[in-house]
Amino acid sequence: MHDFPGCQSFKSYGRRLIPALIPMLAVLYLGMDVCSRAMAAQASGLAISSSERAYLHDLARDTWNCMDYFRASETGFPFDSNLRPPNTNTTNVGLYLVSVIAAEKLGFITGSQARRRIVQILEALNRIDHWQGFLNNHLDTRGQTKAYAGPNAVSDFNKLAAALLVVRRAYPDIGLAHKLFDRTDWSALWKQDRFHHGYDVTSGALHWWGHGSLASDARMAVFLGVATGALPAKAFTRLERNPVKQYGVEFYRPAWNYAGLFMHAMSGIFLEERLTDMGFSTANFAYAQMLFAREKAYPVWGWSACDRPGQGYTEHGLLSQEVVTPHASALVIDYYPRQVLANFKALEALGCRKPFKENGRQYEFGFWDSINVITGEVSHLYLTGLDQAMLFISLANFLQPNCIRNLFMQDPVVQKGLARLKYFQSEDKRRLSIYAHRDAEAGPVTALEKKMPVFREIMLDDFKKAGVNSLDIARYLNIEKASKQAAQIQVQSDPRRGAILKIEYDLRRYSQGNAILVEPLNGLDATGCNALAFWCRTPSSDKTALNFRLRITDSMDSRVIGFIEDIGSQWQEIVFPFEMFRGILADTSHLKAVEFRMERAPYDYPDKQIVQTHGTFYLDDLRLVRLTKPELQARIRYYLNIGSLTLNDQGQVEGLSRMTGWQIYKDADAHFGLEVVNKPQAGVKMTYDLGKNGKWIACEKPCQIDLAGNFQISFDLKGSGSNNTFEVKLFSAGGAVFGKHLHQQTAHENWQHIVLGKKDIRHLWGGKPGEQLGVINKLGVAVSGEPGTKGTVEVRNLVFSFN
Repeated sequence: MHDFPGCQSFKSYGRRLIPALIPMLAVLYLGMDVCSRAMAAQASGLAISSSERAYLHDLARDTWNCMDYFRASETGFPFDSNLRPPNTNTTNVGLYLVSVIAAEKLGFITGSQARRRIVQILEALNRIDHWQGFLNNHLDTRGQTKAYAGPNAVSDFNKLAAALLVVRRAYPDIGLAHKLFDRTDWSALWKQDRFHHGYDVTSGALHWWGHGSLASDARMAVFLGVATGALPAKAFTRLERNPVKQYGVEFYRPAWNYAGLFMHAMSGIFLEERLTDMGFSTANFAYAQMLFAREKAYPVWGWSACDRPGQGYTEHGLLSQEVVTPHASALVIDYYPRQVLANFKALEALGCRKPFKENGRQYEFGFWDSINVITGEVSHLYLTGLDQAMLFISLANFLQPNCIRNLFMQDPVVQKGLARLKYFQSEDKRRLSIYAHRDAEAGPVTALEKKMPVFREIMLDDFKKAGVNSLDIARYLNIEKASKQAAQIQVQSDPRRGAILKIEYDLRRYSQGNAILVEPLNGLDATGCNALAFWCRTPSSDKTALNFRLRITDSMDSRVIGFIEDIGSQWQEIVFPFEMFRGILADTSHLKAVEFRMERAPYDYPDKQIVQTHGTFYLDDLRLVRLTKPELQARIRYYLNIGSLTLNDQGQVEGLSRMTGWQIYKDADAHFGLEVVNKPQAGVKMTYDLGKNGKWIACEKPCQIDLAGNFQISFDLKGSGSNNTFEVKLFSAGGAVFGKHLHQQTAHENWQHIVLGKKDIRHLWGGKPGEQLGVINKLGVAVSGEPGTKGTVEVRNLVFSFN
């Protein structure tokens, strides 16, 4: 039998073709296996009723309407919030692109409507300056294209890159999605045998902030780098896991210690992870949050970075124990559908889903961003591009099973990444039954069914012993970035209080010197306690109050940070609830230490500095206590209120000279220090350096002042250094910013008395069209000028007069 003509050459080609096809067939099999795996995981969840599905569908529609309502007409970019600020984030843009596709899958918009939104956004992105495909984290919603200097986090950019893969699978003919993804050179971030998580668009400078954590929103960036072949696989395997255990379940850090559940679960809206070790960690952390809520007797659960009612956005990743956010539980609806449904309905019953009102109309926009479970106060923000988007995409993946995950995971780049990393090697289908068992639970589990004391007090230190505290553990003074002689402690006798601790410190010669009193607790079981209490005072010749930082750590190395201010010369008792600390003590049954930190540059409070750089601090009766619910609520309201500005009967603003509540902001590489001043009059002092690229610094504080009528604002102003522009800003609840720019007013050596009438105040930006000045919920001051300028500005005697 003879071969037909060309058969030999075909055989030769076939011998070359078949080996080349093997990896392609493997990837194809992997893609099919991914889909079947996702379907199996989805089907394993507990079924919900048709009425419950309808509830979720309505919530998804309301949430989509919210996101689509708050977007910029110029670029199509989503606003960061319903306040419509001029800048948004690359994460917001990426998640909105994905949300557009999810909305089309759910039938909320048509394919042509989705296409128009996507194309507008991609065209706007294509016009923006980039470096190796990477963009600045913050984008101008109005279409400004020039890049700015300063470090950017790739953990912000990576959701946009992931979204581009979803877009090109859903709409393969939209060429810009291919172009914008393909131009990103992930290898540019791999230098000196390590992956850099930060970059500068203008200079190409890289910033290495550690290897990063697997259980963080940075893992998507490393995954995409490995998937494209730009990074070695070891870049992903180096991501830190560092497990911790709570309530008998194990999960990865950073968990409670930084930003909460979205760090674990955010990449899971793209990747099907439920059967993997990473998915199991996410499920366990969410379950630990449910048990934590039960232990604290909170009616709802879900801790993640969010807007904290009356306190601003979660700062430096430290969560607030009393603030729960709906998007956190939404992210794990595929693990625990019944628990999440119950949580949604409880949040709604608490008032977290009230309608949005604007221009005389009422809108159903789903959940507001968060709620304080102690005071009942609800956030007045929708974080439209981030938290609402995570909630919406999670619901879409649940209601239209894996509609976004399938698109992402079927992309050839993603499939190669999964194959290179053996991503599903840790799969265990037995985990599905664990999720189902937890999802069926109702009420506290057996491990938590222990009687809590009505009141409890643990004396940590009454300072009767010179070297050890009441727990017979040696206390000590830790000096950082200063001479050991910069501070000392001793126990002495007080005629009225008995034994007390005296701390003398002098940090004037050390720009970053810290004096830290450490009270080791060696695993103390403080279950049932909910506040730290102590007596203190500080004598001061100029009557300047003392500010200092508190820190408590537990066995999981979770930490809570509190800032105490206005400590005067008379003995006063401080009772500081755990809820008022930044951060969450995840394991009060094993506390490690309590610290009093007098710091020149506190890391967790960069906007706060100690007022007294030298002096004496007296301390007595350090203890942990359990407050009753009314006592707890009263204490929390007290500390929340002192964080706001108020008017006295004469219209004078009170609260300027309290550090609590001040938020500071700065542009690019600017530096900004804020001090409070009490003598001779209450005020604030700002020290600034705009750096090479910065143009402004600002500080803001909450208030509730009705300016609907006629009014005047007066204050005293002086400064030194560069003669820049001083700005007064008034923020309305609707998101509008009003104010006045006072040009060349920051370098007067003598006090200048400034008077502004209502006619002098102009609308600056934000809010709804034509909005008039009315109730303001925040007051701010700022300095703006050319890069390289620096100086100091002091403001005092701020008064509102009405007629």
